[in-house]
Amino acid sequence: MKGLVINNIVFRRIALAGFVLAGSAGLTAASSAQAATPAPVRQMKQAALAADSYRAVTVITRTGPGRLDQRERVETVVVHRGEALLAYFVDQVTVAGQPTRSIEVVHTGTHVCLRPGRQGEWQCQPEQATAPTDFFRELFTATYADTPVGSAVIQGQPSEGYQLSDAGKGYQERGTLWISRATNLPVERESVTTTSLIGQSAPSVNRATTTWSHWNDAALQIPSVPAA
Repeated sequence: MKGLVINNIVFRRIALAGFVLAGSAGLTAASSAQAATPAPVRQMKQAALAADSYRAVTVITRTGPGRLDQRERVETVVVHRGEALLAYFVDQVTVAGQPTRSIEVVHTGTHVCLRPGRQGEWQCQPEQATAPTDFFRELFTATYADTPVGSAVIQGQPSEGYQLSDAGKGYQERGTLWISRATNLPVERESVTTTSLIGQSAPSVNRATTTWSHWNDAALQIPSVPAA
């Protein structure tokens, strides 16, 4: 069971990728800029938190000194059943074009279950530490998009864009969050995060794009696992 406990940390990281509305310092930035948050962004948070279900796909590319080009794809499905939140993640990583990791994670509301390699038996254990429901809510409410950047048709939906901007010691993030005019729900988020470490010859760069779809789609399902 020790390996499963360690993998619970992996679950947290996968969850963050799937709910990439918040950046690496989004929680701090949000609290200081909450009063300046535009009304459409506040409405987006409310609409997203009230949704019964959705699907998100995040693609992250990582480059930097001494690092082979890495690409990570995380597919997330979230379904609310009454007060319970169920979540399913598929995390796939390639390095220099070669697959290096694939893992499935299911959160049942009380347990976290993992299946490395997307085959074989599920390994399940009770959820540890912070309740995932609270964790996911924080990631939505911590969005720090503020400055309007204009209108565009994104994923076939007329949308309004808001600039994402965050910075701290050794890192900087810039991006755009697109919100559907019709539903007030997020459509797409794109960002570039640059990290500079002492002794590095050049900064590391992460490029991430998240697209959301299937909001309130009753057909979305979470795979059955032993702890369900």
